[in-house]
Amino acid sequence: MEAYKKKLLITFSIVLVLLSGGLGIYFQISTTRIWYDTTEEMYLDVGRDDGVKVSLHNDIAFISYELYGFKVYNFSDSNNPELINEVKVRNTYVTDHFLVNHTYYLLNYKNLSIYDVTDPINIIEIGHYDRESMICGIYVNEGIAYLNTRESFLILNVSDPSNIQRLSETPILLIDENERGITYQDGIVFLANYGQGVVIYDVEDPTSPQLISQVDDYGYISIIDEARTVSVSNDLMFVSDGIHGMVIFNISDLTNIYRISVFSNSIPRSVLMEDSTLYVADYFAGLKTLDISNLPSVIEKCDFVDRRGMRSILPFGNNVLILGKGGLSIVNTARGEGRNPAQVSYIKQIIPGAYEIAGISMLVIYLLTKLKKANI
Repeated sequence: MEAYKKKLLITFSIVLVLLSGGLGIYFQISTTRIWYDTTEEMYLDVGRDDGVKVSLHNDIAFISYELYGFKVYNFSDSNNPELINEVKVRNTYVTDHFLVNHTYYLLNYKNLSIYDVTDPINIIEIGHYDRESMICGIYVNEGIAYLNTRESFLILNVSDPSNIQRLSETPILLIDENERGITYQDGIVFLANYGQGVVIYDVEDPTSPQLISQVDDYGYISIIDEARTVSVSNDLMFVSDGIHGMVIFNISDLTNIYRISVFSNSIPRSVLMEDSTLYVADYFAGLKTLDISNLPSVIEKCDFVDRRGMRSILPFGNNVLILGKGGLSIVNTARGEGRNPAQVSYIKQIIPGAYEIAGISMLVIYLLTKLKKANI
C-alpha cells in the first residue's frame, strides 16, 4: 500500500509540473496574440524579455531589453526583419539607450556603455562609465551626454569614449522610480522626474547648468503626478503622466509654461511627434495616433489595440515600430480600415514568463522534498 501511495504521489507531482509548464506556455502565447484582424503577419522569436526602446539608423533597428542587452535587426524588408546581431551585457537591468550616427549608448543599471555600430555585424564597445546610483535616461548631443539619474542631473563629455569626463552633476530630489525620461532642444534639457514633474535646465554651459523652471502644478490641481517621459517639438512639450494621461504644454516662454490640452489614456509610456501627428504608446491601450494640428482640439485618427505592454514607438515611413512586452510590432498606419491600422509583421515570444518558471520551480522543489521524506 505504501509503495502504491509513493507511486501515486510521484505521478501526481509529475503531472502538476507538466501541466504548469504547459499552462505557462499557453498564457505567454495568449498575451502575445494578435488582438484584431490583420492583412499580413510575421512571427519571429525574440525571447521573453521586456522591450525598453527601439531606435533606427537607416534600415537598421536597435532594440534594447531590460534583462538582456540589445539586439540588431535589418528592416530593409519590413515584411521579413532579419536579426543580424545581439549583444548581451552582464548584471543586466537596461533602462534606456540612445543612438546617434554610428554610436550607440546603453544604460545598464549603474553604468553607461558606448558602442561603435558602424558595422552592425561587428559591434565594438569603445567606452564605459560607472557610478553608484541608477541611471534612468540619456540624451546625447554633439559629444555631450545628459543623464537623468535617480538622484542627480549628470552631464558627461563623451566626445572621446575612451576618456569620459564628468562636466557637472546637479542634485535633484531622490525618487525611487526607474522610468524617468530626458530630452534636449536648442541648449535646453527637459527631465521627467516622476512626482517632481518636469524640470528644465539651460545647458549652454554644460559645466554649470541653470534651472529655468519646474512644471508640476499650478496651485489649483496637480496636473503632473507621475511624469514618466517627456518630448518636445518647437513650442510644444508632451509629458507622459501615469495619472492624467498625455499632457500637452506650450513652452514658447519657458518662464511661463502653460497647459494646452490633455489626452486621457491609461499609462502612456512614450510620445513622439511627426509633422502634426502625435504617436502615443500606451502600456495597456496600445498605439494612439492623434491629430494635433488644431490645438487644443486633439483628434484620434486611428489606434492599434494591443495589451502587450507598449513602451516605445518609432515612425518608419508609413509604418510605426512598436516595442512592448510581447516583442516588436510593425504597424502600417496608412493601410488600416477605419480606426485600426494594419499590422505588417510581428516579432513575438512564446517562452514561458518568469511567473510560470517560478511556479514550475516551486513544484519541482515540492516533489523533491516529498521524495526525500518518502526515502525514495
